[in-house]
Amino acid sequence: MEELFDAGTINKEDLKNIQILSVEEDSFALAVSFRNEGSTDDVYYVFMNDDFSDIVVFHEQDYVEKITAGDLSSFEHLILDEKLNERFYVITGSQGIFDAEENEVLFVDEQDRISVDGKYVYIRGNEEHIKKGKQRIQRTEDYFAGNHEDYATFDLPFRDVAKELEFTPISFGSHARLHYFSEDYIVYSFAYNALFFGTSGSTNTIVDLQESKDNPTFYLEDFGIRTSIN
Repeated sequence: MEELFDAGTINKEDLKNIQILSVEEDSFALAVSFRNEGSTDDVYYVFMNDDFSDIVVFHEQDYVEKITAGDLSSFEHLILDEKLNERFYVITGSQGIFDAEENEVLFVDEQDRISVDGKYVYIRGNEEHIKKGKQRIQRTEDYFAGNHEDYATFDLPFRDVAKELEFTPISFGSHARLHYFSEDYIVYSFAYNALFFGTSGSTNTIVDLQESKDNPTFYLEDFGIRTSIN
């Protein structure tokens, strides 16, 4: 592993972890993390054949450029993790979506949130304060195709949850924050403002979309989750 990296760029003593991104019969991809002086780790991707005949190493910031330039064409089976349709593919180790028609990597808008498997997009799900009203989830291919076909739509039952947990009286400033999002489940934290000032309570809420996409089941269980686990 030491020979793969520029000795002037990284130090083996700073090696934090090695994560397996993807494995096939004759090749594999790794994410190698090194501690640095900044707030985030330095992450390098390593793509190689199992006989070491073809090895590509690069910083994670260069991933998109490597894909669109065709530098990773021999490892395409490792990169294109999931085929959404004939045009769009989920990219391994990235929140980007590869557009085969335009040969570019696409990302959702800043206020939107892509699911952990890359197959769905929660419209405005990345906002810190999600307010009441219709919540919309689209399939990723529909989102990037620019149509308005929804996979799921539902309302967040702020008042029902508050009543169940006796978080009353409350104001109209209550909100949710999205912590986890997949095909079947969504995890929020609900926060309730008091009628005049301060807060009246908070809890985690789990949404189960398996039986109904328009009238899902809500479970109230406070795990103490307050930061993103996506």
